[in-house]
Amino acid sequence: MKLVGNCTEPEECGVDAASDGGGGAVVVVGVRMDSQSRELLTWALVKVARSGDRVIALHVLNPITEGKSTLASLESKSTLLSLVKTFDSMLAAYEGFCSLKQVDLKLKVCRGSSVCKILVREAKCYGAANVIVGTSKCHHTIRSSVSVAKYCAKNLPRNFLVLAVDNGKILFQSEASDAIVCGLRDRFKVALGAAEALDYLHNRAVEPVIHRDVKSSNILLSDDFEPQLSDFGLAVWASDSSHYTTCTDVAGTFGYLAPEYFMHGKVNDRIDVYSFGVVLLELLSGKKPIDNGNPKGLESLVMWGKSIVKDGEVSQLLDPSFLGDNYDHDQSERMVLAAALCIRRAPIFRPEISLVLKLLQGDADSINWARQQVSASEELDDVDGEEFPANMQSHLNLALLDVGEDSLSIGSTNLMSR
Repeated sequence: MKLVGNCTEPEECGVDAASDGGGGAVVVVGVRMDSQSRELLTWALVKVARSGDRVIALHVLNPITEGKSTLASLESKSTLLSLVKTFDSMLAAYEGFCSLKQVDLKLKVCRGSSVCKILVREAKCYGAANVIVGTSKCHHTIRSSVSVAKYCAKNLPRNFLVLAVDNGKILFQSEASDAIVCGLRDRFKVALGAAEALDYLHNRAVEPVIHRDVKSSNILLSDDFEPQLSDFGLAVWASDSSHYTTCTDVAGTFGYLAPEYFMHGKVNDRIDVYSFGVVLLELLSGKKPIDNGNPKGLESLVMWGKSIVKDGEVSQLLDPSFLGDNYDHDQSERMVLAAALCIRRAPIFRPEISLVLKLLQGDADSINWARQQVSASEELDDVDGEEFPANMQSHLNLALLDVGEDSLSIGSTNLMSR
């Protein structure tokens, strides 16, 4: 955590921007030094920043608003010291939280006639993944935080996520590319890397671990799409026995929860396998795990995907963006086979993640076995020996509660936003 020097208006990267060698993603927060902006910064740190990220709180001095006399006085030592003292106070207030979450917080002052242009420039220079804006009531030259956010969204690449936030409520969100990984080759790389991570947790760690919250947003990507499985807040040690353990605090994310875990709290490594199958369906289709816009009965990506595989229309499962992509059909088949096996309703018929990994890696015996198994999936689910409704309607009804997209995680006693 530190105070970064001020920057002026010329179109160049600000101090310490491009040369900053820290890891993780960068979140730029456009703030003013007042209580409202502290709330905005707190929201960004809690809701957006992840472990290892850098958060740049950008304080922009607008000469039109503040007048020449203000700018002149700003050059005085007393004014600068006062500003530094304010920043030091903010850094001290957030120090404990940032240390706990492993987030690097920096405060930076910029000066210029266009707040919007400065935000865009600094976001580009830092290579920020997210830009969050919220204007204080005294900032009269800007109509609203929404107008600032829209300008930033228009002038930044589509992979930038731009948010306008007021009192913790998102007023505007840019239509950033949800699927930065566009081609099947990159998506397959993500699937393979995630499977390797799960195989390590289940089979090669000193003490086996069950993640319990495998989902696409917990798979972080490097610039070359190397995946890293993250967020072990719900992870538990695996039982020495091959049998289930019963978990009283069912927690996770709707759309990814294995039915035996969601309905009965039963936990073993196969609940991670199920969740990974949902991630595979996301990578293949580009669709969300739960979508109320789908036809009735097919709101769940799992149900939709199963119906397509059952009908043998696998091409309908693939993201339309693959058309003309000359994608590797062998890779797509391996992903489809793995997904179909992982999302079996009966946990005893889901493969271990080690077998899923071999399948994705192209092991011939595993591929032949998977083809035979998928053709028998319907019969196997009918004799699962578990007390699950055949159509899983009770599972779906609970998963389709009237909650927002950012509130699809559950705990044993309440809804938790992620």
